[in-house]
Amino acid sequence: MPWLNSPDTRFIPGGIYKVSLLVRKEKCRDLCKRLDKFVAAAYSETRAAAKNRIYAKQITLSRPYSPFCDEDGEQTGEIEFSFKMIANIKTSSGETAQRLFVFDANGRAMKNFPAVYGGSKLKINFTPIQYYSPSMKQAGVLLRMNAVQILELATLTSFNAAEFGFTSGKAPSSRMNSM
Repeated sequence: MPWLNSPDTRFIPGGIYKVSLLVRKEKCRDLCKRLDKFVAAAYSETRAAAKNRIYAKQITLSRPYSPFCDEDGEQTGEIEFSFKMIANIKTSSGETAQRLFVFDANGRAMKNFPAVYGGSKLKINFTPIQYYSPSMKQAGVLLRMNAVQILELATLTSFNAAEFGFTSGKAPSSRMNSM
């Protein structure tokens, strides 16, 4: 589910805007190669700066994308890219809010844009940011979202019961309690 209309505050008190984008593998090979160069640089710089060789060998590499798998665990031929932007950054002078810039399909800025649901077709402007997480012993690249262009908006009514696994027919004979 995209978090573009409001930030997700579940794990980060200031909130984070985030969205995942699926791209056919053959359409994003060049982008993956360019991102891999950033990832390799972050990884090698982190390992070189490590306190000792044993610790350096424990550091793992993290890419900002991965092959997308369906509910059966089978690869679909798509690559999933994860984009994030922290909504509120605490600076030495106080907390400041970052603004997510959103544009419509014609390139016009949208201040109050409609709810963006999964299945929408988007373009994302981003900046690759190197990171190192000592607690996870992981080095890699994050894709910091700068702006979003909504090419085709999926609405809540765009979905049907079959997409959620529901079929028409008789109700089951046994009763289940809902929580």
